[in-house]
Amino acid sequence: MSGALSTNHGISFGLQNKLTGLDYADDICLPTHKFSQMQISLNNIAKRAVAAGLSININKTKSMRLNSNCSTKFQLDGSYIEDVQSFCYLGSYISNNGGSRQDIQHRLSKAKQAFGTLNKIWRSSNITQRTKVHNANVQLNLLYGGESWNLTARDAQQLQAFANRCLRRILHVFWPATITNNELGFRTNQPLITDEIMMRKYKWLGHMLRKPADDIARNVLDFNPQGSRRPGRPRNTWKRQTKAELRNAGKSCSETKRLALDRVSWIRKRDLHILTVGILTYTNDQRFQSLHTEGSDEWTLRISSPQPRDSGTYECQVSTEPKISQGFRLNVVVSRAKILGNAELFIKSGSDINLTCLAMQSPIPPSFIYWYKGKRVMNYSQRGGINVIMERSTRTSKLLIAKATPADSGNYTCSPSSSGL
Repeated sequence: MSGALSTNHGISFGLQNKLTGLDYADDICLPTHKFSQMQISLNNIAKRAVAAGLSININKTKSMRLNSNCSTKFQLDGSYIEDVQSFCYLGSYISNNGGSRQDIQHRLSKAKQAFGTLNKIWRSSNITQRTKVHNANVQLNLLYGGESWNLTARDAQQLQAFANRCLRRILHVFWPATITNNELGFRTNQPLITDEIMMRKYKWLGHMLRKPADDIARNVLDFNPQGSRRPGRPRNTWKRQTKAELRNAGKSCSETKRLALDRVSWIRKRDLHILTVGILTYTNDQRFQSLHTEGSDEWTLRISSPQPRDSGTYECQVSTEPKISQGFRLNVVVSRAKILGNAELFIKSGSDINLTCLAMQSPIPPSFIYWYKGKRVMNYSQRGGINVIMERSTRTSKLLIAKATPADSGNYTCSPSSSGL
């Protein structure tokens, strides 16, 4: 094909580079600025095809015009080539307005079909199996090509609504039973659709930025089309949207390129969710944060207010070839306590009560232990004769009640300060 295309035709990018053609699998895409250049390129390719014993299928050949006032149709072997505003290629819709609306609607339709064909799976009792099948089939169909979407608030809302309907069906939650969206995501270990799309988008962007400096896919990220745009507010594009997201994260384009070359990522292994890339957080759960000091080789993952559901393996990955990674196992335990001795205690009126509480499953001794009588905290009781003695070395606390009366009867419990209760 290269011999059939003139180096004077095509789209210029950079100072001396010119893009004359793209190979789309077994097809060819010809970009030009002028009608005459495109017609010459078509004629040259048709001649080369005939010489090689090949022919161009006129019914599968389409033309798309972007911001062009020329309406003359292209011809190939005496037949006119159809002008289209969008076309589906390799499963994704490409539109001449640069939007993603049509492609998102197409992916929603595909995902609905995939979900409907798996009714037997959704009726099974294994939730883990159902969510895995959902991710491998339904979500894969839904987010195919999502890294290139120019996502609007309307699109994000529609995608999330569909995902929530699927997850409620997976959990067998039907009306009139209800469940909040937050609890739905927690029980199924599913991130928000916008988080998943953003993770895929920046994973792809980092891959492009790590390509060789002369690679077309990398250079096209900095490509500025020739000519001038029409008057009015500029249409939001994938590039403008990405730059806005980086600005909101406090990052410039040059800094992002530098970080991509030496990328350190933290990944949660149970669902392979990328939590952070560099110092940027790619999850809606803002408890996760990557800490790094400029010039240091240390990258720390901080989890604020850890919960038992955060237990699991976390992996730190460095974007080198071959990949360098190190896994860490996190166990989050909830401190518990029990009162030593029999569950029931009978004493004579006027005698002293002496109860001992032992804190268990605590990585470090608790700062203090609360004593309760029913729901009332005894540590700060106004009744005289009550004394609480805390011994951190033995992780015990003693409740002493002098001269007990029948009013002191009741259910006594204790709880360490680190239990979160």
